[in-house]
Amino acid sequence: MDYQTKISLIGDERTGKTSLILRFLKNVFSGEYITTLGANFIEKSYSEEEIPNLFKKDTFSTVIWDLAGQSNYQMIVPIYCQGSAKILVVFDVNNRKSFETLPEWVDMAKSVCSLSNIQIIGNKIDLPMVISDEEIKQMEKKLKIHIEYSSALKPLDDGKSNVNNIFYEVARNLYRDCVANKDKKD
Repeated sequence: MDYQTKISLIGDERTGKTSLILRFLKNVFSGEYITTLGANFIEKSYSEEEIPNLFKKDTFSTVIWDLAGQSNYQMIVPIYCQGSAKILVVFDVNNRKSFETLPEWVDMAKSVCSLSNIQIIGNKIDLPMVISDEEIKQMEKKLKIHIEYSSALKPLDDGKSNVNNIFYEVARNLYRDCVANKDKKD
């Protein structure tokens, strides 16, 4: 069976959404800031090594959407998020404003998918955090979502990166959900 799902990355501009995608798909990092205008997307097909429970007869891919974070694009973000199986809300641990806008981004994500399909990523963990552990715990409690950390700067094989872990865990869960939903229909 062929399965394809959609993942969207949203959050304030300059939080590293594009860098996370580039690190995951190509294991590269560019220090040059490239503004995402509207939306970009790219497809990732997974192998049996990447998703251990992938049935030999199945193919599984995700279309990863990188959505602009500038305020003038925020009205169209929910439209681009339609059909997302998972939404990753990204903030910069070195930028307090991006942390403070998390509730708005999560509300936007909840308008198109369930809370269980939303993940928060604190990116740029290689930089000094300007948000305290207590503030993080309070935000997790308020939003009812655990916050994962990543560094798009670090190569995938660096323990501080966590980029592969995040994207592969999302993919494994989405594939499991696809198979479970197929089984319910059969």
